[in-house]
Amino acid sequence: MQRDVWSTSVVRGSDRFGYWNDVICEAVLNVEASSVDDGDFSADLSCNRLALGNFVHFRSEPHRIERSRRLVRFKPDDSYLISLQMSGLCHVRQGETEFTLGPGDIGVVNADRTMRLDFEQEVHRIVTVLPRRTLEAACSWLSPNGAVRLARGRPTTRLLTQLISEMASPEIDLRDDEERALGRTFLDLLGASRERHDGPVRDERLRDRLRAHLHENLADPELTPRSAADAIGISERTVHALFAGSGTTCRRWIIEERLKRAAAALRAPEWRGASVSDIAFRLGFNDLSHFSRRFKERYLLSPRDYRDAAGEG
Repeated sequence: MQRDVWSTSVVRGSDRFGYWNDVICEAVLNVEASSVDDGDFSADLSCNRLALGNFVHFRSEPHRIERSRRLVRFKPDDSYLISLQMSGLCHVRQGETEFTLGPGDIGVVNADRTMRLDFEQEVHRIVTVLPRRTLEAACSWLSPNGAVRLARGRPTTRLLTQLISEMASPEIDLRDDEERALGRTFLDLLGASRERHDGPVRDERLRDRLRAHLHENLADPELTPRSAADAIGISERTVHALFAGSGTTCRRWIIEERLKRAAAALRAPEWRGASVSDIAFRLGFNDLSHFSRRFKERYLLSPRDYRDAAGEG
């Protein structure tokens, strides 16, 4: 484990804020920090670089942090930030979501989206920086387009608070096997946590949005669970969770719906001028042999024989 430490006390007062901005970019994320006071700025930051991700512990005077569209475009970052508020307040804005973190609260933001964090008083917090795929694989409830605040008071949240504090501690000295074990525990606890408004109603709304997107884009050969998740602002794990219990998977559902459309087209007089391959490609299949095999499995006839039988009927 590598540990880095920075303090604004090592530079002149007039240079401190620019130094602080560079420190945040090095330890956490490329952002634009701005001061809310005219006086000298003071802050300290330490970073434990673990196999799971960076655990950043900092105290600072009031300031603002923003990740603009320009930075998202030119300084992309494929990670999430999990922030534990130790003292002070942090006002979080991302997408259409806004909330304030108080002591003991945990918030999650997507580094690949614009955001703004306001610290209007002295603040003490711990920020964990994790790769996007690592977190999305563990947390079906993530909302890539908006920040999430974890439900305060839940046992998992209280345990997560203790674990984050321990993994960011300057005194921590971990063996490799301990580090791996704590990493797994961290992801398990985070995965078991839920945002405040999670529930059947929200799941139904997400399911409706997902099905609508899939229906509208069935003809796109690039349609996948991953592309659908990105399009409507949820994780790929959430896509699979929304299909759980329906007796199928997202990928199978896409194929089945395309086959239904292909069967309808093969029966329809207005498609008589189109060849079987034209129909397959126009409905989202990009491999004719795969289309023919799957069609025959579903309808017990080849596409050509199915069309002939429909014409005879």
